[in-house]
Amino acid sequence: MNETWDWRPLGELFEIGAGKTMSVAARNGADKTPFLRTSNVLWDKIDLSSVDEMSMSGDELTSKLLRKGDLLVCEGGEIGRAAIWNGEVDTMSFQNHLHRLRPVDKQIVPRFYVYFLQAAFTLLGLYEGAANKTTIPNMSRGRLAALQVPLPTLIEQQAIVAVLGRVRDGIRIQDHSMANAQELKRAAMQTLFTRGLRGEAQKETKIGPVPESWEVTNLGSVRDRLQYGTSVKCTYNPSKYPVVRIPNIEPQKINLSDLKYCELPDEQAERFRLEKGDLLFIRTNGVLDRLGSCAIYSGEPANA
Repeated sequence: MNETWDWRPLGELFEIGAGKTMSVAARNGADKTPFLRTSNVLWDKIDLSSVDEMSMSGDELTSKLLRKGDLLVCEGGEIGRAAIWNGEVDTMSFQNHLHRLRPVDKQIVPRFYVYFLQAAFTLLGLYEGAANKTTIPNMSRGRLAALQVPLPTLIEQQAIVAVLGRVRDGIRIQDHSMANAQELKRAAMQTLFTRGLRGEAQKETKIGPVPESWEVTNLGSVRDRLQYGTSVKCTYNPSKYPVVRIPNIEPQKINLSDLKYCELPDEQAERFRLEKGDLLFIRTNGVLDRLGSCAIYSGEPANA
């Protein structure tokens, strides 16, 4: 951390405002106002795809309205998650599970603190509790105000925001490109698996329309064998046999970033050893969307 920076309690740099609590009266009242929840505040991004509304009195509305440039910080959920309200719509308030921070003077750049909080909570571990690995269980106003944060010069804040903003924009462009590529892939699969390569006539089958020249058969008739994997306990301690588990299977690829290992007698390991070209298929999972995800083993990790 830069030793030349001054460090201050966050509450000295920002006025911290509380949002309105949702109640039965607020839910059912008239003259409703849209408000942001923790689910709307992502890291450096406000998601307006699903915005709730509640009733507020005139006085409440005056104190709970957001202004362009307000810094929003999550009290619960992913604690500390922060983003800037950029005035996307004219009227927007916020719920009590969010804190609204307004700088006390023009020497403070709110977006700098979005990036600093993201680094502090997700990379640097600055605000971890002493007795557990989670951050503060509930980010009350007092605890938020007491967090020690750096106060670089205005020029430094602006320069850091400019650099990280370019990185953020690049990530968003890449994400958009990936979404377009996935959509193109879906369209191509739809065409290839219903019309084939030659655009021939189709026939109806129990799995839907397929090219007329294709046969439909059971998966069992095109495989050599079907086998469950080992159920032996795995650990992160490196050993002779890496084990490919459900978390490692992503659509069409094996992710090796969370690899575990097991101890097995060699003769037993041979029963479960993967060969190049083996198809790995998620047969059971708590997340329904991942059920049936497949990947081909290409030899990595070796000896799996």
